[in-house]
Amino acid sequence: MSTGVIKFMSPKRKKKREYSKNGCRECKRRKIKCDEGKPECWQCKRLKKVCSYPETGERVLRVSKRRIDGSEERYSSAEFQGESMSPETSTVDPKSRLDLHAGNQNRRNSHFSNVSHSPNSDSRMSGVASSSSKGPILQGVNAQEKENINRNYVPSSKGIDYGMHPTSVNLNKDVLTNKDFSPIESTSTDTIGNDNMFPFDSSINDSDFNQNDLAVLAMDLNHIVNDIMFEFNYDGKSDKENSRPHVFNDTNNDMMTDNLNNKNIYDVNEDEYLPKNIPYDYIKVKESHEKLYLEEFYNDLANVLLPFRPYDPNAGEYINPVRDILLYCASKESFLLAAILAQGARISFKKYRLQEDENAYCYYLSTCLKLLEPALKYNKEEKHKSVLTFNIEAVLLTVLLLTTENALNTKQDWRKHLRGAKDILLKYAAKNPKGYKSGNSKILIFCKYWYISFEILAGLSSRLGGTLRTDKELDLLITTGDDYEISVLRELRLISSNNFNLLCGFHNSCIFTIRDLIKVLNKFRQKKEFLPTDSFEYLRLLSEFYRQSQIEFVDKECIILASKLKHGVRLEENLLDPIDNNKQLISWMDSSHQAYVLASIITILTKCFKMTYDSLQIQIFIEKLISLISFLESIQKEQDIMKYSIMMIQWPILVAGMNCDEKYRLVIMKFFRLSAQIGSGSAGFSLRQINQIWKRRLNNEIEEEASDYEKDVDIITY
Repeated sequence: MSTGVIKFMSPKRKKKREYSKNGCRECKRRKIKCDEGKPECWQCKRLKKVCSYPETGERVLRVSKRRIDGSEERYSSAEFQGESMSPETSTVDPKSRLDLHAGNQNRRNSHFSNVSHSPNSDSRMSGVASSSSKGPILQGVNAQEKENINRNYVPSSKGIDYGMHPTSVNLNKDVLTNKDFSPIESTSTDTIGNDNMFPFDSSINDSDFNQNDLAVLAMDLNHIVNDIMFEFNYDGKSDKENSRPHVFNDTNNDMMTDNLNNKNIYDVNEDEYLPKNIPYDYIKVKESHEKLYLEEFYNDLANVLLPFRPYDPNAGEYINPVRDILLYCASKESFLLAAILAQGARISFKKYRLQEDENAYCYYLSTCLKLLEPALKYNKEEKHKSVLTFNIEAVLLTVLLLTTENALNTKQDWRKHLRGAKDILLKYAAKNPKGYKSGNSKILIFCKYWYISFEILAGLSSRLGGTLRTDKELDLLITTGDDYEISVLRELRLISSNNFNLLCGFHNSCIFTIRDLIKVLNKFRQKKEFLPTDSFEYLRLLSEFYRQSQIEFVDKECIILASKLKHGVRLEENLLDPIDNNKQLISWMDSSHQAYVLASIITILTKCFKMTYDSLQIQIFIEKLISLISFLESIQKEQDIMKYSIMMIQWPILVAGMNCDEKYRLVIMKFFRLSAQIGSGSAGFSLRQINQIWKRRLNNEIEEEASDYEKDVDIITY
């Protein structure tokens, strides 16, 4: 397969043709310089083209119209064929990989405890490893049906173009019809302060999800995969060479048929028990390369998804609830398993740069869509609501997983893929504004707080903010949870006994305070006029963050001498890591919480009260914030747990870097370089953004609201 857009081994880089960042759509598409003339630029007038300018943040595809038109025609005319590959065939030659990874695999296998395997997992990959790879497969809907579905998609922020996908794929007309899919009331608004929201309805429950909700999520998943396929110039030809696909049919005893006929796996009470500490081989796959990809996901990406891992005293080891939930649901839903295998292939490709891994990455994403469509068709016919609810949860998990991967790579193309997840979770949250009824799905509760952790980072770090655009949306969804939700998160060990939220990285009560800070930042993003009365809100926020600064988990000093550790405090159960040859300990709960509090205070003082970075007050807070990562100055080799933990405090350190003196620059650079090495796609952008600010100050240049890197990339410090 041609690498197309990305060429890792190219000896020379061709100089890009110059074009304007603020140019019109046509000039951007053709990669030429635009004079930015209004209403028509010189180039469009000369070539007799339609001249229009993109909104702020809108992506303009820089490809030929012939290629776009050809791709759309090719996919819109295709008929759906659910296909599978026989277990004997493989998209990747396993022999070339076994020798490379045998040592690591044997070493890792010895650490996995014996956990009973999923009863439905033995034949799990007979369908996943079996879909043809002509390209994304949700196909076949006519123009009118497509328009009806797209009406449900109202952009959550101005200027983001959600409609253009050169490898666009459509839902099968047998699955989605006008009769079955009426337009959904949108929860999205373009401006902050709009009062249009879901009506509060306490009668809504999990079973009130309908086929529309599943279709919205499916379209988001469809768009995510299409964007990736276009980026990698994927056409499926390499898979045809490596496999002999056969078509799914009613007589096949494949995984999809087994799942759809086995109602017990969707039992509404099934999620009352979620297994913990699942081993990587919980799901039985047949091919060696698939085992490898599962292992890569298990040992690498899963730790990036949850850098702060809780300790299970019963098992006597660290566990990963996010990984457990994903693998548990993947053992029941094949399209989620395909997405997980795709992530494992992507990680393997980053490590070893083998073309077969890149091919497998695209192949499994394509397979993910192929395996989703039978589930969509089945749900239209199935009356059992628990099946629909479980499928919605599985697709929601898949969307959040792939969106997270987008946020981790250097493309930073994550925003447009969260519309469906946002609408589903807002609908879920709107059912009872005063608290949630017990009995709600634990998986859905987890999805809500996974989304919240992502939304908080976007609201704090992105130039465009998060996907929640109104104060009402923020109030409705970004909450600390009611008693039942908190009990579920405690059961999953995502909230500790001292109320530290492991998904967010701070005390659970701090969610409210940071949410209010995001509201203020949203007003600045909308360039609303300053009102003197706002000063009281800023003061209130400062007082709230001061209260948060007094919270202590182990020790507010964050880095303490090992000899001064309080009696009875265990390292494993309190996220403590030894540093400096075990002479000192770092309390990650205290460090992360204090980092967010300090960065929030600095943000309020600089943005709201317009204090300069070099003022004494700001530098006092900067010094305290930098001290939290001072151990990086002398550390030679990061520990396994520690290296992932630093990813949780990227936004606070970004704030520190933008406001620090020269003496702190070395440790800032080391922090972001290490974060990039671990897997953060935004770390490189953050460091370039900070370097640009430092350079401007060195040259006494006027500081701008947003750096050039912020204007080009929708950065989220994930």
